[in-house]
Amino acid sequence: MSVNERLEYLINKEYNGNKRAFAKAVGISPTVVENIVGKRQGKPSFDVLYKIYASANINMKWLIAGEGAMLIGDKEDNEVSKYNNDELVNLIPVYGDVNSVGGYNDRVADLSPVSRPSGYINIGTLFKGGTCAIVHIGDSMVEYKSGCLLILREIQGSDVRYISSGSNYVIETDSFRVTKKVSRGREKDTLTLYSTNEDCYVNGDLIHPPFIRNSTII
Repeated sequence: MSVNERLEYLINKEYNGNKRAFAKAVGISPTVVENIVGKRQGKPSFDVLYKIYASANINMKWLIAGEGAMLIGDKEDNEVSKYNNDELVNLIPVYGDVNSVGGYNDRVADLSPVSRPSGYINIGTLFKGGTCAIVHIGDSMVEYKSGCLLILREIQGSDVRYISSGSNYVIETDSFRVTKKVSRGREKDTLTLYSTNEDCYVNGDLIHPPFIRNSTII
């Protein structure tokens, strides 16, 4: 059973098939619901899944991967569990309150400690080694729309040898957390962090200029 089929099952069982009533109950547009469970069969975004989870007392693991009971606190529903889930289940936590900023000078990500995820997503085999997801904000990285989720894989410590020059990374220090393309600096133990948005001011200066960090303190 796909996530679309599970949502249709939920609507039929808990809302007597009334899609508008379901949309109103969880705080999403009826058009979004129709796009997911109708002919289009679009994949729901994390925001939609989280609203359903938070508003309808739905077990997130059931919603994403078909595991366990549909409702939190219920025993597993045999009618649902009889379906085989053909997709590989690889759930990782989503920290919706943790941001990585696509910038540096003008915006700083909140570095407050976070211990509990806001939800989970199934990444299957798409992101090998992914361990968690956080939210990207800002416009300095053209690859990532502000508000999108970044799937992260931790590299081994801060050793510069594990940095693939020219690749994108989320870099975190005691003072900032940013999303940047990274290359090795000209000086020993340094990294150059630069943006892929090359927009300039009227005087020709980059709006998002690169900056250099000592790799031993990252």
